[in-house]
Amino acid sequence: MKSLDKKYQTQLERIAAEIQNSDTLESFLNDESEELFKELQIRFEPAIAAVYSEVANEQPLQIIPLEKALLKDDFEGLFIPKVLAYSVLRGEVNARCKFVRQQDHMRDIIQYMLSSPNFEYIRKRSGQTIQMGFALSSDIYITNLIESVENKKLQQYLIAQKQERLRDQDERIASLKKYRNQFKHDVYFTADFPNNLNELKVYYNSLRDFLHVRFARRLDNSSLKDSLLAFLHNPEFTNELEFVTILGYTVNFIQYDKKEAEEVAGIFNHARKSFPDFNKHYFEFVNYCLHSEIDLDAEADNRVMSFIDQSIKDDISSYYNLVNTIHTKGYIHEDTVDAVKNFYEHHAGQSIVNECVRMVIYNYFEKLLTHLEPSDYQTFFDLSKVYQTYFDIFSNEHFTQAVKHLSLDFTNKLLKVFTDKRGKDYQEVKRFVSATFVDFGFLKEKEVVEMFKTRKKVVS
Repeated sequence: MKSLDKKYQTQLERIAAEIQNSDTLESFLNDESEELFKELQIRFEPAIAAVYSEVANEQPLQIIPLEKALLKDDFEGLFIPKVLAYSVLRGEVNARCKFVRQQDHMRDIIQYMLSSPNFEYIRKRSGQTIQMGFALSSDIYITNLIESVENKKLQQYLIAQKQERLRDQDERIASLKKYRNQFKHDVYFTADFPNNLNELKVYYNSLRDFLHVRFARRLDNSSLKDSLLAFLHNPEFTNELEFVTILGYTVNFIQYDKKEAEEVAGIFNHARKSFPDFNKHYFEFVNYCLHSEIDLDAEADNRVMSFIDQSIKDDISSYYNLVNTIHTKGYIHEDTVDAVKNFYEHHAGQSIVNECVRMVIYNYFEKLLTHLEPSDYQTFFDLSKVYQTYFDIFSNEHFTQAVKHLSLDFTNKLLKVFTDKRGKDYQEVKRFVSATFVDFGFLKEKEVVEMFKTRKKVVS
């Protein structure tokens, strides 16, 4: 965690002064009506949100200091419901959907909210959040929080936020998922970078998830460079499995200057030679990314290529030489097909590195079919010509089934557009599916007939 930059402090001070000097606040203090408090929200919360967005996007390690800076009466409790929600959503949960660690920051926000003169207005936008936060917390945590409040009315308010239905694990999991969806486009992620081995074990999962989300969203992560380098240089971490993952994110997604890049390359290549089973653990990281929402594309692979010492003859060198061929020549090119076949045959079919190769090819298929317009269905027909080639090379049922589902999804997309059963487009799609999907094993002949069978109108 880093201190809040002076420029953000200045911006917040200016907003607080504008709030305190505003006619709207004066009217609210005289009238104390909910309508006037809403006017305060409409007038000033966008300015607070703008500062928050800038920090969250460009300086994510300063988010907690920013949120603490908002816990002052000069802001009249504005934006506190959002800050409280973010504190709940950032908490690491276990398999039982309970917080792994006590959420001190969430407690501080709730205590501030309870002490605010504007509590009655703030709580109307915070009830669901406190219910969710309590559902994820331990009974001891909730009891201690309630007992720290002297006002009996406020104690009763907190007690009422303990929802009996959320004691059920399945209900809790479903509710958290639904709650997260409300904020799926917001940027509020932050993390603690560990300084020693004990902190590594405590902070690692949150740090990994923080990095993954930021790289998946392609946010500006230049402010993380120093913290990542400090992590990689820490001698306590170099023999830990967590080190491989953080190194993986660093070499794939951070753009360093020449001097920094030399440092990272030295660390990366030293680990290739000295870390036990480094290749296996590194490709587990790559495979995790390839199966996720992260776009592990040619740019990322080229970045890793720039760090690789080719004199070290290992699977990392050969894998990145292969994916470079795939990216530059294309997955249809004869040279690429031969290179994939040769690489694949020299590794066990179920090896983690071969799984990565399959996913590289699959992701190319997925990107094409996901963004292909129905009018360009001929490209889909052409793509199918290389299906069998890769089915034969990989001989992997999971890969075949994944491609099958991609193809069926796109076919259904076509049939929603081309509804005229006598039209040229519909007939071409029907002929293609009938001729190829059975051969690929995607559908049985009876299933193809069913797909194109005219549905009789239901007489009501």
